[in-house]
Amino acid sequence: MDIVDKKNLPAGNYEEQDSFIVGDRIYQGLADAVEPVTGITNGAEKTAQSFLVNGSLELNEDENNEGLDTAVQIMVQVDAYQTLNRPVIDTRWTRVITNYAMLYLRDLSNEADGYQFVTAKSQKDLKKGNYTAQTKITNSELNQYPELKYIPEGTHSLYCRAYKENSSHVMEYGEWSDGVPVTVKAKTPDAPVVQKVQVKKNDVRIVLNSKGEEPDGYDVVAARSKNGKEPSDYIKVKSGYSGSSKELILRGVPAGTWYIGVHAYKYLNGSNTKVLSKWAEVRKVTVKTSLVTGKPAVKSAKVSRQGTKRNVAVTFTVPKSCDGTDWVLAKKVSKSDDGSYTGVSSYAYTKKNQTKTTVVFKSVKPGVYYLAGRAYVKGYAKSYTKWSKIKKIVVK
Repeated sequence: MDIVDKKNLPAGNYEEQDSFIVGDRIYQGLADAVEPVTGITNGAEKTAQSFLVNGSLELNEDENNEGLDTAVQIMVQVDAYQTLNRPVIDTRWTRVITNYAMLYLRDLSNEADGYQFVTAKSQKDLKKGNYTAQTKITNSELNQYPELKYIPEGTHSLYCRAYKENSSHVMEYGEWSDGVPVTVKAKTPDAPVVQKVQVKKNDVRIVLNSKGEEPDGYDVVAARSKNGKEPSDYIKVKSGYSGSSKELILRGVPAGTWYIGVHAYKYLNGSNTKVLSKWAEVRKVTVKTSLVTGKPAVKSAKVSRQGTKRNVAVTFTVPKSCDGTDWVLAKKVSKSDDGSYTGVSSYAYTKKNQTKTTVVFKSVKPGVYYLAGRAYVKGYAKSYTKWSKIKKIVVK
């Protein structure tokens, strides 16, 4: 019969357990409980409990019990003096992706409110609090694929400890886990430096004053809130700004109060995988202009002749609060399966920045065209509505 080392559990009154994991093996069995032992520690009454598990080893599919004694005794110590158990990082699933680590725990603490994950270069750095990266994860976030972000390039050790807030609202921490080596091969880009943020109608203009190595590009978001130093709950995301850009414009932001975030990125070894920087300082802005809803509607489109010239006159209605409209006569149209028009291309004639409800295309050559228009609000750039219903125009 095997005698397995004792296993620490959180304080509590345990009567029986269905199974225990020791190392990488599972043992089945029930516990014979021992009466709790009470003592005084630091002026407070504490309770501890011990019991013996009589059970058996759970065999893997490729094992059989011929000649194998699977009976086991496990001495379990429930220790009230250690309120926060030492967590165990699950090395089977914890892994590095670019400059961040996906985090998984194998053993948890029932007493914990959450867990602190850090990387450090050495045990000495760990004790001094010289972390190369750190984050806190609440219990509710453990099942949401938590990450430790922005780990510097190089080899580090990953540690974890449980924490809880006591009755005096002071944070208490348990012991650190064993360190797990992690290697990061990607260099984290420098975080952008935002010089100023301006609002014009539904556009947000971000002026950068970044120095250092130029990134491959920037991402910009408008968010409903922020979590620490990062925006969260995005409502608008714009990617693909050039790394040489000093001015970024986020168009079409709805009325409301928003948190604007910018981070830089570099592509990993020529791939399409982004390595993200930390967020620049999050800026709070207020947009007072409501987005334009609806789209222009054509009332009439008439072809007229003046000598040898042909004109197309269009009258239409526009959405409320728009600044103007742009119109096209196109040579090509896209259709859905039911034959309805879905889009136009190959513009033959265009009329931009129209501020009235009529537009005239002059000197139009004979042929078949497709008319479409869209309204806009002009902040730092035009923010467009959807296209009007497409209308076929025949010029003879």
